Amino acid sequence: MHATRDDKINALAEVPLFAGCGQHELVQLAKVLDTSWATSGEMLETQGQRTRWWKIIIFGTASVTRDGRPTGLIGAGDWWGERSIINRTPSSLSVVALTPVALLTMERRDFLKLPGRHPLVAARIMSELVDRRAPYEGLAIA
Repeated sequence: MHATRDDKINALAEVPLFAGCGQHELVQLAKVLDTSWATSGEMLETQGQRTRWWKIIIFGTASVTRDGRPTGLIGAGDWWGERSIINRTPSSLSVVALTPVALLTMERRDFLKLPGRHPLVAARIMSELVDRRAPYEGLAIA
């Protein structure tokens, strides 16, 4: 399945992180974001492996584990991978699709260029990193 440019722009407009972006900025972001799909049960991220992708869930639900322990669920609008690509460290978590999942992914080099090219988006990412714990941090599932 291949997404059209308009499909990708429409998907971006639905992601809370990109709310307030104008059409021109969404078009520019669409150029550096790839769309991919995963089936239920597919591994989206493996703890201990290096990654060069920042990932955003467009739709679907995934389970997050750290050290083999479930830490939470993530879904539409949630994102991860920023720490690994900024710090050049292996992933600290594993993510498995619980349902079919659609993702937007951005390579490390483009993610690191966000502050200069898309300051509004970069500011929102920084704000979320400061103001909230990521969905996969510190959650306990009984």
